Amino acid sequence: MKDYLNTILFGVMLGLFITLIIIFPDDLRVLVVENRNLNSLPQLSVETALNGEFAAQFEGYVADRVGWRTDLIMVAKGIESAYGLRRQGEPTVVMVNPHQTQGAVAHPGAQATSPATTAATNPEPGAQTSPPVATQPSPTAPTEQEDASEPEDEEKEEPSEGTDPSEAHHTHEQQPTNPPAAQEVEPFSVGSLLVFPDNLMEIFNYNEYGCVRYAQAVEAYAVALQDRARVFNVLVPTQIEFIPERFQSVTDSQLVAIQRVYDDLKLAIPVDAYSRLKAHAAEYIYFRSDHHWTALGAYYAYLAYAETAGLVPVTIDKYIRHDLPGFLGYLYNMSPSTQLRENPDTISYYLLADPPWLSVNLIHLPGADQALTYRIFLGGDYPLYEIYTSVGNGRTCVVIKDSYANAFVPWLVPHYETILVIDPRHYEGSVMHLLADYNDIDLIVLDYILVTRYPEYADYMDGIR
Repeated sequence: MKDYLNTILFGVMLGLFITLIIIFPDDLRVLVVENRNLNSLPQLSVETALNGEFAAQFEGYVADRVGWRTDLIMVAKGIESAYGLRRQGEPTVVMVNPHQTQGAVAHPGAQATSPATTAATNPEPGAQTSPPVATQPSPTAPTEQEDASEPEDEEKEEPSEGTDPSEAHHTHEQQPTNPPAAQEVEPFSVGSLLVFPDNLMEIFNYNEYGCVRYAQAVEAYAVALQDRARVFNVLVPTQIEFIPERFQSVTDSQLVAIQRVYDDLKLAIPVDAYSRLKAHAAEYIYFRSDHHWTALGAYYAYLAYAETAGLVPVTIDKYIRHDLPGFLGYLYNMSPSTQLRENPDTISYYLLADPPWLSVNLIHLPGADQALTYRIFLGGDYPLYEIYTSVGNGRTCVVIKDSYANAFVPWLVPHYETILVIDPRHYEGSVMHLLADYNDIDLIVLDYILVTRYPEYADYMDGIR
């Protein structure tokens, strides 16, 4: 009788699994939530069948087609987090004891204020008012206007002589920092994350073929546009690259991967964002509950790009910073923790005190009944996001990107009359055809380093060229 019931139960479970795959549509939230493409159906050959490659790829293909995949993963991660489970073959993940950290930490969530109460915490000396967000509606998503108020008058300190103004901060203002690592640790596994009490980080696994394919895709744009445009590549490291060395054993070197890509570029121009981010790694340049960087992190990459492209950057002291506390990102959903819930991230965005006219909003503030997400930058990921400005210099910038570029694009506005933002995961047109009527073009391919783990991402870039 027991065997009979087990057989029935197995049949029901198998039928449910097949139903989830066949009947229900693909969970396309994977494209945004996991910041990657769905695995494609692999091609069967004698070689891939014998070496196990087909089976592994087919397993990934099937897993990506399970209905409600994102919700099921979040439930599973919550169970694993509660019970401290670890799957065989997964990297060991470290959890840091929150009571044994090295020194006090200023938590950004506790320091932040909303724009409704304090419109500027890092304005240019003498700046008094917060400019409104551009009034023209976005062609792809509705936005809400900011209700800005007068900032309080504060005594500002000018950067000292000899200081690079592009990286100067007002000394009266306490800058948020990422939590330092602890002295004592205990092993703890949650998927492929490195877990601190209030900081979650994706573990990076080096993929040689993925790096090669990515470089080939970038270089192909440089070859196709060599007489019409400059092509730049910005590969962005994540925060796990800059944690103390004693925790580095769980992750591969991102610098090695970035250098592997850049070494293969001949016509495309590499941008060294890595060095800038490393120099400012103690600042709040990455979210603690999400896999993205902050607008401040994107600013340092913008400085690296401006230097490489021969542009004079508009420095951060010309901007007014606005803080939105209460952000819990994707990684928090994968590994919920009490510490993060009680001390959430803060999303900051920066607006020029004297902005040019814009055809669309770059900052999309959530409504009263909407959650605060990384989508405030450009409103999220769209196939094509067209930005026209009153800069009037006739220059065009094309950004082929993943979601990391969403916080980077607003820094480009002072330099270009037209900015075209293209997501290769969603765009179905041809970049060459799109640019047929444009001149004086800079094309930037900007992605975070984890895209090199997936050669399929290069296929998407090739497909829209």
